[in-house]
Amino acid sequence: MSNKITTGQETNQKTLFQDLMNRRVPHIIGFYLAAGWAVLQFIDWMVNRYILSPHLVEFTLTSLVSFIPSILILAYFHGTPGKDGWTKIEKIGIPVNISASIVILFIFFSAEDLGAATETVLVENENGEMMERVIPKAIFRKNIAIFNMKNNISDTDLNWIGHGLTLALNVDLCQEMFIDSHSGIYEKLIEKKFYEANSVPLTIKREIAKELHVEYFFGGDVSKNENGEFIVNTNLHRTRDGKNLAKNTFKDENIFSIIDQISVQIKYDMEIPTAHIENSIDLPVTEITTESLHALEYWARGLHLFLGNNYDEGIAFMEKAIQDDETFGMAWFYLQGLYVMNNQGDKRLETINKAMEYIYKIPERFEYLVKLVYFESTNEPEKYYQAVKMHLKLFPHDISAYE
Repeated sequence: MSNKITTGQETNQKTLFQDLMNRRVPHIIGFYLAAGWAVLQFIDWMVNRYILSPHLVEFTLTSLVSFIPSILILAYFHGTPGKDGWTKIEKIGIPVNISASIVILFIFFSAEDLGAATETVLVENENGEMMERVIPKAIFRKNIAIFNMKNNISDTDLNWIGHGLTLALNVDLCQEMFIDSHSGIYEKLIEKKFYEANSVPLTIKREIAKELHVEYFFGGDVSKNENGEFIVNTNLHRTRDGKNLAKNTFKDENIFSIIDQISVQIKYDMEIPTAHIENSIDLPVTEITTESLHALEYWARGLHLFLGNNYDEGIAFMEKAIQDDETFGMAWFYLQGLYVMNNQGDKRLETINKAMEYIYKIPERFEYLVKLVYFESTNEPEKYYQAVKMHLKLFPHDISAYE
């Protein structure tokens, strides 16, 4: 009896398979999936080429999957050669499937922006001049916490390189309007007693990233080989689950070149639209900081001490940085802050004037901060207020501007 049942089941399965083959159901479904894959690739290309909403890819995929029941019904009843009439199953099943698909798409995507990822805004600068700017929509901007690199170099002359590389990378990356690099990391590291640590555990990094409400966090290590080349290993993690999304290694004798390479790679790894990356302004980090490795070292040491509330030593290093490179605008800006924090406010105006003189070497996001200090020092409240408003319109997630 058991053998007869088994034989009967096998016969039914063969009959069903043969029926599906005769009706060309597998062929039609295969063609639909292949065509769907081509459409999906085209939409993905469109998103990256024309800087459209990344949700369009998910919308397209969900649409293609949701219509599979209708394709199955059509294939089954119309796959055989010749003219076929419409059956009751088709008349009911296909409209139900279409309606269900529309409901699914509405539930999952009604709140999503499926248009362009950028918008044109009209802004007024501190001199009353109106300008049009194309900026990313706030919903498509991504935020990241960048932690100091672990320093594996035994040479004590390079004991600054781990945080120096990270500080310069933050400056370089702030040119990218699609990415907001959170500035509250160092306060959190101080709070958790890890500010002076050479290596911060992954659990602490993720904990800080969660507290700062950022989507990604980034870190790595730096070493040097026998050929004198710097080797930097980097890791990009997703905050939600701690998953490592991208690992990269960079090797070069020039640390500035490595910073530029890392900055570009982060954009690709965070899935910033390719067309935007290839066509947006991304100056070498030497053009917005300094070409001098010594000046970079002094600036990094001074800023590290500044953020750690050690102002006396911080001033000494920052003054060395501007002596080594007088055009180092970022160093002038932070030096005025150090003077103020160390009760030497009488030096602020002279120092901020120097930062304004070299403002062409300061990234746009920091330009506003320089101008704010300048307008405050020169008692120009209207220009001060206008600079804040313009900054917020271009960078709506900037906490310092709200403050």
